Amino acid sequence: MYMCVALVALVVAAAALARAQSRVPMSVMYNSGGWYQLAAITDNNVGTNGGGTNTVSQVWAAFNLNGLYALSTVRYKGSTGGGYHCRRLTVKVAYEADPGSEAAWRTRDALLDNRDCYSTATVDVSVSVPFAHYVFVAVCACTGGYPSCSSGTCASNGADLYEIEVHGAAYVQLPLASASVQALVNTDAANAAHLVDGSTANDIDFNLININGGAAPSSVTYRFGVPWIAALVRVFGDASGSHQCGTYTVEARDSTSGAWTALVTDRACRSASWLYAALADTRVFEVRFTVVANADDDGVQVREFEMYG
Repeated sequence: MYMCVALVALVVAAAALARAQSRVPMSVMYNSGGWYQLAAITDNNVGTNGGGTNTVSQVWAAFNLNGLYALSTVRYKGSTGGGYHCRRLTVKVAYEADPGSEAAWRTRDALLDNRDCYSTATVDVSVSVPFAHYVFVAVCACTGGYPSCSSGTCASNGADLYEIEVHGAAYVQLPLASASVQALVNTDAANAAHLVDGSTANDIDFNLININGGAAPSSVTYRFGVPWIAALVRVFGDASGSHQCGTYTVEARDSTSGAWTALVTDRACRSASWLYAALADTRVFEVRFTVVANADDDGVQVREFEMYG
C-alpha cells in the first residue's frame, strides 16, 4: 500500500483551519516485549506472520507516524481463515512521546477497545483524535481480548490481521526559525534564534536564558511574514542546574497593532521533556513567548519552543 499525505493548506485570509483528510503513512517503530511481530500489516500482507508459523495468541506493534496528525478514521480488515484469526482488535494513540514499551501502552486509554474483528470485511470506524504521533495496535486470537489474549474462543494457530490504516491530516510546523524577532526582554537575538533551532541540548549557550541573571522573566516576540492558524504549542523545558524553567506563557495577535491574546498562561515547564498545550484554532501574526524561573532558581532557561497549525 502506497500512502500519501495531504498537508494542511493554510490560507492567509482564512478564519478557520481546513484540513484535507488522507491515509497516514505508518512505519513500524518497534516490536518487542515477547509478542510476535506484526509484519507489514499496512502493506496488504495476509497474516501477521508473513507466511510463516505463528502459534501465539497475541501480536502487537507500535507505529511512528513521523509527524503530528489529526485522525478521523481507523480502517481495518480482520481475518477468519487458516487457523489464524482476528478476534479482538485494540488501537491506542499518543502524541506527547513514544510510551516506549507494550507495558507502558497498557496504561493508555484505547481508541478502539477490544473491538470484534472476526471478519474479512473492510471496516471504517470514525474517530476524533486532535493530535496523534504514535499508534499502537494489538491483535488477539481469543475473544477474551487484550491484554491477556488467552481466554474465550481462540483460533487454533494464532492471531492475524489483514490490514490496518489510520486516516487524517498532517499539521505543519509554524516557521518560527525564519520569523523576524521584534522584541527581547532579558535575553538577546542569539538566544531567540537558538530557542527555535530544533536543538534540545542542555547547553546554556543554545537556549533562551535570562542574560541579566536572577529569576526575572525572559521573553521574545516573533513576527511571521503572513498570518498562520495555530493549533498546538510544544515547549522543551529545563529542570537541571541553577537556570531552570518554572512556567511559560504564549501570547499572540493577528496584526502588528491588534490586542494580545493569551494562548497559554503560566504553564509549568520544569521538566527536561516535550510539553504540549492544545489550542483553539487561532489566527496569529505575532507571537510572544515568556518564561519565568522558579523562585529558588538563579535564572531562567528553556530549551525549545515550537508551534503547529
